[in-house]
Amino acid sequence: DYGFSCDECHHVYEMGRNVWEEGDEVQRCIQCHDTNKSVGNVMKLQIAFHRNCQDCHKETAPREAPFRACYGCHASQ
Repeated sequence: DYGFSCDECHHVYEMGRNVWEEGDEVQRCIQCHDTNKSVGNVMKLQIAFHRNCQDCHKETAPREAPFRACYGCHASQ
């Protein structure tokens, strides 16, 4: 509906390739992204959000997908 595929946001990387496919389980970001620090190639949660989620939310659906107060829509970690 937004002009891009689900795997542009949802991801599970194996050997540098996103293997997540529509219909696969969606894990909480915090399952891989630490809240305090980046580990290897995995950015800390806030950095990942700013790079992957925030700009997309602003551009694609500002009324439907706010870019502040994540827990208004997403369950608290």
